[in-house]
Amino acid sequence: MFKVYDDSNFVINYQDNLEKLVTNFVSYYKNNINELLKKFYLDSINKMEIRLFSDKSLLGDIPYKLGDFAGFFNDKGVNCYININVKKSEDDIIKAIMHEIVHHIYRFYIENDTTNRIIWFDEGLAMNFSLQNDKYNDDDNFKEFLVNKIFSIKSIPCINDLNHGGSFVNDNYNGYDLSYLVVRYLIETNSQRDFYFIMKDKDLIKSIGNNVLESAMKYYKNKYFNTLNIK
Repeated sequence: MFKVYDDSNFVINYQDNLEKLVTNFVSYYKNNINELLKKFYLDSINKMEIRLFSDKSLLGDIPYKLGDFAGFFNDKGVNCYININVKKSEDDIIKAIMHEIVHHIYRFYIENDTTNRIIWFDEGLAMNFSLQNDKYNDDDNFKEFLVNKIFSIKSIPCINDLNHGGSFVNDNYNGYDLSYLVVRYLIETNSQRDFYFIMKDKDLIKSIGNNVLESAMKYYKNKYFNTLNIK
């Protein structure tokens, strides 16, 4: 059975076994949306439609295999499938929904050209702005991430060539990790205003993508020189 939550921010249609999640998501959203909008230089966005499913059969035909969480965004808002039978924390699920909301805002309020999606930038932006990886605000956790997920890569790809599918997550690297890293690097090394102009310029993003992964790796290797245990 579906229930509805409706306020000035969004209308949420959700299956009734997700009620506690919805209550906590609404609270999290209200506490964090203004800070998120500031990053986009927006005062407000239109009321969104959010649909949350725990029964994957209600999603219809999906062109790829569903994991324990799957999100989709469109011009009206976001749809998410949530497997309630796995031990994924509620905080992780809420931030995953925010990840899709970042995609929605970027696509329909910021991008001047909504064709030819640049996957690494879009995913990296969503991961940074949704705070999914906020555990890496801790230097020790971030250095562990660098050693285990970045500097261990055997063959460095051109990040512009990454697309969802086999070229995005494979035995050599995880494209989400690479995307998070390079967008974090761009945020750290540009003013907030300059990063905003990067967000709006697809040609500039594509140009940056030609060598941004190598630049980011060099930057963090120098930043944490003598403190990284790289084998």
